[in-house]
Amino acid sequence: MYADTPPVPLRITHQLSGVPELHVAVLGEVDLSNAHVLARRLRELLRSYPDLPVVLDLSELGFCDCAGLSVLLEARSSAMAGHRSLRVAAVSRLVIRLLEVTGTAELLDLPAARRAGPRLYAAAGVADLVCGGVDGV
Repeated sequence: MYADTPPVPLRITHQLSGVPELHVAVLGEVDLSNAHVLARRLRELLRSYPDLPVVLDLSELGFCDCAGLSVLLEARSSAMAGHRSLRVAAVSRLVIRLLEVTGTAELLDLPAARRAGPRLYAAAGVADLVCGGVDGV
């Protein structure tokens, strides 16, 4: 996020699918100014669906700082305390970089293939889905 550009609003959506999992998509930007919104929503969802594993889609997350990462790790801890999983299934290139640099990719069960970077995805034909169109990272 740059000082001369307005922040992208944070959106959090969830859905239940035929598979017994709670899918949560986080879109926009997460930083110190709004990480509490994400934290509150994830806590609510974890309480509302106590028996379901959680799958996070971060493919449309254009910015995430350490405050956002802290929220994700807190949600993981809460899920594990309830004897269930929380994993990241889709990520933007920016989020891949954040998880790699901080050494938290494995904690959030990001598959090794996704950690290999965009080249592997381009070869697999899914670069746009995984990288989310984020440039300059």
